[in-house]
Amino acid sequence: MRSLNYLSFILVICLTGFVFWDKAYAPKNKYIEIKKLYDAFDMKKEYEAKYKKVESIRQKIIDSMEVQLKVLGKKIDMSRGKDNNAIAQFQVDKETFIRRKNEFSEDNAATIKDYDEKILKQLTQYIEDYGKANKLNYIFGYGGSGEVLYSKEENNITEEMIKFANSKYKGVN
Repeated sequence: MRSLNYLSFILVICLTGFVFWDKAYAPKNKYIEIKKLYDAFDMKKEYEAKYKKVESIRQKIIDSMEVQLKVLGKKIDMSRGKDNNAIAQFQVDKETFIRRKNEFSEDNAATIKDYDEKILKQLTQYIEDYGKANKLNYIFGYGGSGEVLYSKEENNITEEMIKFANSKYKGVN
């Protein structure tokens, strides 16, 4: 009987030790819904607003140039192609329009690329900071394209990460 109590005692100690070991030393793995984090990041929202403002101004310039070309084209049509000054001006304005439209398009693409790189670099740093602060082993990205095929919802730290990144960006932490 005494050896049964002793065996039970050792079993309870082992199980208790395993539970504490599992909590203390088990890998701490979490995941983030990448798109959700990216879309909710304040820096992204600010850059997007800046970009839309510049893009809108550029589009108004292009629209205005296009209207001027149409007016000049009608003037040429009304003169039945005899107004050589209008034809020469139309050619110059058309080339300027095409060049400016291409410049704006290239600049818009470069701006988007630059903003995306800055946003991702900042988010990467915040994710690293979060992982270190919370003593995590891994933070996986979940984007629906195979990075994480399954995880318990309790491992989803997207909302926490959004709050963390936005407070860091605002200089709160």
